[in-house]
Amino acid sequence: MGSEELFTVPIHPMEAHQGGSIVCTSPAPQVYLLTWNSPPDNRLTPAFCSALMSALNIIEFGYPPGVLITTSAISKFYSNGLDLELAIGTPGFFEDELYFLWRRFLTYPMPTIALINGHCFAAGLMLAMHHDYRMFTGPKGYMCLNEIEFGMPLMAPMSSIFRIKLAPQVYRQLVLEAHRFDGKEALSAGLVDAVGDLHALLDFVRDKGLVKKSATGVYGLLKAEMYRESVELLESGVGGASQLPVLQAAEKKRKIEGTKWFNERIKDFAEPIKETLDVQEPALNRLKKAGMDLSNGYPYRPPRPLYLQDVYEPQRGVEARRRRREGRQVEVGPPVRGDQDLADQQKDELVLLIAERIVVFFWDQGISPQQQLELGEYYGKSRFKMTIHNVSWNYGGMHPRHETRVTSFAEKPCFDLNVPTRRQALGLLDEGELPLDRPV
Repeated sequence: MGSEELFTVPIHPMEAHQGGSIVCTSPAPQVYLLTWNSPPDNRLTPAFCSALMSALNIIEFGYPPGVLITTSAISKFYSNGLDLELAIGTPGFFEDELYFLWRRFLTYPMPTIALINGHCFAAGLMLAMHHDYRMFTGPKGYMCLNEIEFGMPLMAPMSSIFRIKLAPQVYRQLVLEAHRFDGKEALSAGLVDAVGDLHALLDFVRDKGLVKKSATGVYGLLKAEMYRESVELLESGVGGASQLPVLQAAEKKRKIEGTKWFNERIKDFAEPIKETLDVQEPALNRLKKAGMDLSNGYPYRPPRPLYLQDVYEPQRGVEARRRRREGRQVEVGPPVRGDQDLADQQKDELVLLIAERIVVFFWDQGISPQQQLELGEYYGKSRFKMTIHNVSWNYGGMHPRHETRVTSFAEKPCFDLNVPTRRQALGLLDEGELPLDRPV
């Protein structure tokens, strides 16, 4: 297949990078193929980005509209991404050069296709994603976002195009797993539109009629609207190198504070505590089933009442006012809600919680007499059980409330007015709240 060479743009050397060139050829009428060669692995240096931007301008303003294709003269690499140290050390590189280049591709006024012939990593993959189409040339090479492996956070302008163009599961694989997609996987995941060589790509261009798509002059405007979220981020100036130290400092501070909180919390639990709670013999025997020896008493400290606003009062129990329900502390763990069976581990933890809290509540859970019996037998021979009846009661002529009645034995009638409510038994009526008088 013959190709007419149109022009060459040099890539100037920069520090450890020897430079190279970008050659533009035309393998078919109005099809422009940019082939870059910047050994060893086509890093997106400031010089590379500048040369590529020049090539895009030459094609748009110097030649008839058609289709733009990019590829690499290095068979192993399409692009291996940034030289991170050079990128961070170059003032304004991200905002003024890299993001500007990606925006140029994203809104380029003719179809753009990345012909990926080798490894396409990190910022190299980001560059390819800002093309309209991507084609993988064969079984060799991988596409990957490996920032998680070398500790580079993804800035919003870097990641937005992936959220727009890919399924969430694929985006997760790229970002959080650094998964390396080969050609077949990339096609299945939607990272590329086809697999094949330049001949196949030219057939792809012909079959879709891409050469004529930009003839009306709105192709770039349509893309700018399609991808406006990414365009706005690329233009915003956010996500520059100057923000990296800020992000890193904030993360370091967060970890220091979190470690301090954790160490203080562990110290509070782990240090020997003189106060102990005597555990009665029946409870000691039940706890032995869970492999816990509390014969010397249960060590506890009462700084964490069930509710943030409460004061711990062992003789009175923990207050359980409805308005304080949202203040439940996370240290207590998730409450048991709805009708469900308790796992063995929950039963073991429940005994410890009862030993420390004196009173434990099950929200919105109806426990049948049979379930009570089974729960008691889990720890040993059941000597008594408690039934909680959900009943509607009248608050002295006020609007009806839904309350509970507590009895010592299941067979005791739940409508016995002499039976106190749970809150009455604990002395926990709100100020001004009338005692319950009769069922409704």
